[in-house]
Amino acid sequence: MSTLAIIGAGISGLLTAYYALSNRTISQIILFEQRAKIPRKHCAGIISPETLSLLPYGLKYVENKYRNIEFHILPYIRITLRCSNTIAYKIDRVKHEMELYRTLIANGIDIQLSKKILMIDTKGGNDLVIHDLSTKDVIRKRFDYIIIGEGYPNKLSLDVGLNAMIKPLHGVQQDVIYSSKNVDKDTLYVFFDPIIFGGGFGWFIPITENRGVIGLACNEKPMEMLSIFRKILSKRLKMSINSITDTYGGKVLQGYPKSICRDNICALGDAIGMVKSISGGGLYAISRMSNVYARNIGINDIARQKEVREMLSELWIQYIFKRSLWRIVGMLKNSMFLDSTFSIELEVSQLDYDRHEKLPLDLIRYLISFKLRQG
Repeated sequence: MSTLAIIGAGISGLLTAYYALSNRTISQIILFEQRAKIPRKHCAGIISPETLSLLPYGLKYVENKYRNIEFHILPYIRITLRCSNTIAYKIDRVKHEMELYRTLIANGIDIQLSKKILMIDTKGGNDLVIHDLSTKDVIRKRFDYIIIGEGYPNKLSLDVGLNAMIKPLHGVQQDVIYSSKNVDKDTLYVFFDPIIFGGGFGWFIPITENRGVIGLACNEKPMEMLSIFRKILSKRLKMSINSITDTYGGKVLQGYPKSICRDNICALGDAIGMVKSISGGGLYAISRMSNVYARNIGINDIARQKEVREMLSELWIQYIFKRSLWRIVGMLKNSMFLDSTFSIELEVSQLDYDRHEKLPLDLIRYLISFKLRQG
């Protein structure tokens, strides 16, 4: 029987601990979290139907579902994809994580808050050097296996030799009360404009007919850029912001994992750049890999698992695709579109919200089909 330490009580740590309950080779699970209170509000919570099915309490906390997605590329291009099926859901991440937290406590998992991991000492074993922020004590404790879900910055992962390509952006969101006759609450609105967002993007997520989330990821000055973005939304969606009820955010990452495990230590989620680079979303990979990690601890080499290798390859491809897409958007800035507008709506049979690398081929296929129907 073995002992498992999980560093970080965000969604990566909570899900890994949840799935590790079923691993009979583990006798003790301790989850360490630096904050005194969890969870924290920082993500939009937009996920695919497939990812929703992998979250233990996801369905319970669905706030809205979406069949369409509307892309605004620069001020001149608008592409709307309308699907007959649901392509994405909005869940309340805070309530979902709180439910996971309560489940773990009820099942005897030791969740220690206000515990900062100063270092992982691998000389002679896997020792955590733990700073108790409440008592100011510093202790050492040895574990057989360690999962790092520390988020970003990924200091501990780097310290033990795990590596990733990570480019952080500033992310900020606001819960708003809005009014608009042009906004469809079944549609996600996504904005690409390097002048405003740099290497990032903006979004508007309707939750009800008058409640939604405005957000962006940008290179610098996020609050200033958000103010500009609100004006853009007012103009393009004919939307009035009646009030702002909450402001929150954090780092939005773009990148991919390079090395995820060393000996009996593995990293997961933002700690190793395990994200979709276009959206910065981590739940797609985390919901799958937390299960794979948990069921293979003490049994198989995690890094050699087929599901892990496939995920790492996919995230790398998505990162390359993101860089290529942003170059194209940059070129469009100086193209003929400066003096003209382009708007099109496409009816699509299906759309994969998670696998962004497939979107260009899907879009080309639908455009060809649209041209043939017009001809």
